[in-house]
Amino acid sequence: MNSVEIIELKTKKQPLSIILQVIFVIGVLIAGIMTLFSKQWMPLLYGMLTVTLAVMAWNNYKLSKRKWVALLYVVFSLITFGSMIWELL
Repeated sequence: MNSVEIIELKTKKQPLSIILQVIFVIGVLIAGIMTLFSKQWMPLLYGMLTVTLAVMAWNNYKLSKRKWVALLYVVFSLITFGSMIWELL
């Protein structure tokens, strides 16, 4: 008789930073849509974009080993952080 062998596949667990990046990108999209209807949400959009760019920089630095791209994300993150502060003043 033929016997059936069960093979268990082990999946690779996603790092938490990748999951956070996806969540923050969705948050940026939602904040962008909210900004279309009312400009008072602009600091929220800049804040979400700042955090998203910071997480993307971390992922590129640690996971992808692309240090120049990570530096570019950090620079843009600082620019959007400055824009958020400017909007709050």
